[in-house]
Amino acid sequence: MNLIGLSKSGQNKDEFDEIYTIESLESTLPNADIVINALPETQETIHLLKKKHFELMKDEALFINIGRGSIVKEALLIEVLKSRVIRHAYLDVFENEPLKPNHELYELDNVTITAHITGNDYEAKYDLLDIFKKQSS
Repeated sequence: MNLIGLSKSGQNKDEFDEIYTIESLESTLPNADIVINALPETQETIHLLKKKHFELMKDEALFINIGRGSIVKEALLIEVLKSRVIRHAYLDVFENEPLKPNHELYELDNVTITAHITGNDYEAKYDLLDIFKKQSS
């Protein structure tokens, strides 16, 4: 598996095979099997992912959100998942937290929800990347 990262600076990081600037988002998404958001919430990242970004992803793509829920509007994410634009979403963060017990996301069979656990441990984000690299090899 080739692990590609996007960041504001595009500066190399050991955890990734390739790093590009965030301006490369649209050109890298069609090649991604797994898209992991670990971005902080800033003015530039709020609702950064639009419907067109999910449509650029492979049908079998996995979306993992361990950064901030505000990266995508919740209603849009639900629409994308209901219409199966991507295969599955693993969500640790949400636009509006905490999720209500009867939230629509709980009803979708292509969503795995965790209890906002990765933010508690900075290293967990990098451990998660290592796990995906090993399992995908």
